[in-house]
Amino acid sequence: MLTVTTTIPCPADFNGDEAVTSADITAYLAPWFTDLSSGTTVAGFNNSGATTSADITAFLGAWFEALAQAC
Repeated sequence: MLTVTTTIPCPADFNGDEAVTSADITAYLAPWFTDLSSGTTVAGFNNSGATTSADITAFLGAWFEALAQAC
């Protein structure tokens, strides 16, 4: 029998270091500000098609949830 283990990435781990810390907030805000000035959607966290303050709210909600659940 073959056992396969998969890891589902935590959306709040924005910098990809496999830990949810305040560094993820900093890593998220940099592209968010860039998106505002360039019209890109790298930080479009809520999948609305635009980068707005609602994305920050969605990201922080996921971040706090990840802290509480050890995502």
